Amino acid sequence: MTKHTGAIFQFADNSLKEDKDFVLKAIPISVTVSKFISPNLKEDKEIILKALKTSPVAYAFFDNSVLFCGDQDIAYRAVKSNLHILKTISIDYFKDRKFVSQLFKLMFRKKKYKKKKNGNNQKTTTTNSTTTN
Repeated sequence: MTKHTGAIFQFADNSLKEDKDFVLKAIPISVTVSKFISPNLKEDKEIILKALKTSPVAYAFFDNSVLFCGDQDIAYRAVKSNLHILKTISIDYFKDRKFVSQLFKLMFRKKKYKKKKNGNNQKTTTTNSTTTN
């Protein structure tokens, strides 16, 4: 049901596409709503962060210049939701000690989680071998 909810929003009245409160409530239902919101809201930090928190594919609905060249919080949230974005963000962010430190912490947590997840799924089998003469 929610698969098409975002697409329905393209037919909504422009007043709804410009209504920040309405959009903030609609994004968690279907992040695809972000594709059809007003251009002004596509540059709104709160809207962008809500969308990125909702889905790792949300970055596709926003202009890269807004996502990666203006605000560290947005860039970090984008990377946090989808690590592949890391190679897209502005090189200037990597000059900032705090930003790089946050990325290291993020990578460490993801790696630790992945190890923990994989560790619980692996079965270890041992075989007893006996020699006969």
